[in-house]
Amino acid sequence: MKTTVAALGFAIFLLGISFLKVLTNVIEGKPITLPILCFGTIATIVALLLPAAIPIVAKPPAEQESSVQIAEAPQTPDAPPLDPAREGHLQYYCWELLDHLTAVNGFAELLLESVPSTSPFRPELLDLKEAGYRSLLSTMAMQWTTGMRQPGARVTALNHAILDLQPQLEDILPPGTALKLDLDPQSGLISHDRELLQLLITLLVLSSSAPSIRISSKPGGITIQGAGSPRLSGLVEMWQKLGGHLDKSGDTAALTASIVRDPASMGQ
Repeated sequence: MKTTVAALGFAIFLLGISFLKVLTNVIEGKPITLPILCFGTIATIVALLLPAAIPIVAKPPAEQESSVQIAEAPQTPDAPPLDPAREGHLQYYCWELLDHLTAVNGFAELLLESVPSTSPFRPELLDLKEAGYRSLLSTMAMQWTTGMRQPGARVTALNHAILDLQPQLEDILPPGTALKLDLDPQSGLISHDRELLQLLITLLVLSSSAPSIRISSKPGGITIQGAGSPRLSGLVEMWQKLGGHLDKSGDTAALTASIVRDPASMGQ
């Protein structure tokens, strides 16, 4: 355990050094030669954290095979609690990683705003921004699937949840990929966890290879046409805990949750 903690600390230290080196090279006009090291450090941290998470999310082979049928997957019992000391280490490093990734994404955004569109450094900065954002999503997904984040019922406006995501999705999607919204003004409110809803939408969109992606809303649900096929089994279980459903057929995914007819009845 001590070896793992030390390795994680060293990996996080390398991440900071790598990003500062990239930033310095850009400012001084030197070639960027360390983005791969930065990406590798991020991957190292995640890879080191995953072994600690595997005992929590592992399922018997029979359940793994049946998880392909997302809509029909049975509820699984809650995972046994982690040893308090081990859970404390895992939580600390997950939040530490999120802090670093937030800084990487923020500085990448600032650099992109200051670098001309014709700069030879721009493609590498775009790659850095995308890798940082995807790693941020992966870390959040790991927190959900390990139970460090638990879904909570909140009144959520479907259209607002989608519109808040639109700028980030358009920034990260490959050039030429069209994102179209078809929002029903009467889609109304659902009772579920907004953060988990947005994470599921984002993963389904960013894993897509379709040239056009359409997100539409209706009362109690969201449909994504052109959706990809990321690994969502653990997140779907969390979504189902509050009565939500995810149906996937081909490149179409439908997320549904309980409709809220009277927000005042829920104390909102």
